[in-house]
Amino acid sequence: MSDRKRITILVILGVMVVAVYMYSEFTRGNKKMTELTSVASVNAVDILKEFMDNDSIANKKYLGKVITVSGMVKKVEKDESGNETVFLGDTSSLSSVRCSMDIIINSTPLLAERGVVQIKGNCTGYNEDDLLGSDLVLNRCIVVHKP
Repeated sequence: MSDRKRITILVILGVMVVAVYMYSEFTRGNKKMTELTSVASVNAVDILKEFMDNDSIANKKYLGKVITVSGMVKKVEKDESGNETVFLGDTSSLSSVRCSMDIIINSTPLLAERGVVQIKGNCTGYNEDDLLGSDLVLNRCIVVHKP
């Protein structure tokens, strides 16, 4: 076999490998939150206090990880496209854990304000605001337990 044919075959094989890899990455989805395990199970008031006391340490501990937060439901909001957000925390405080619920698993219709609930989600950040209250943001949340 000539060198030209070998190079052509290697280039074609290389292009095929890259195409298969790109296709698998493009069609890859997120794992379901029901299949993921939490790295921590905390109370909403306690985790907010951790972030208020020292957000850099709390970010290292929780940011980008799946956690389970339990607490009192302050309110449930629905935006114009039907996505629901549950706010957990102390009703006397402006700060809260803001849980954007997973749109695939609709588990919020049974939640009532002032009820206690456990919600599992991916911790994506902390927004500090002295005037409006600070928020810890969880995405793709699901209700784990409602007593």
